[in-house]
Amino acid sequence: MHYKNINNRALFEILEQPIQNKVSTKYTPWGIFLLPLHYIFQFINVHLYVINSQSFAIETELNSVFVTLKKER
Repeated sequence: MHYKNINNRALFEILEQPIQNKVSTKYTPWGIFLLPLHYIFQFINVHLYVINSQSFAIETELNSVFVTLKKER
């Protein structure tokens, strides 16, 4: 995995929708795995977003992490 720290403003610009709106579409394979985490994280003020089929973002009150899944060649 490749981790990239970005500020909150940049995060909100790239985030499309919360993960529950993505899970039934083309991001299903790992979206379903992340969906339970999304609801658990909500209780501790952590928000999880799917950006596209290879990226997701984790947002906390302190900072944000943008994660891109790299495919192995």
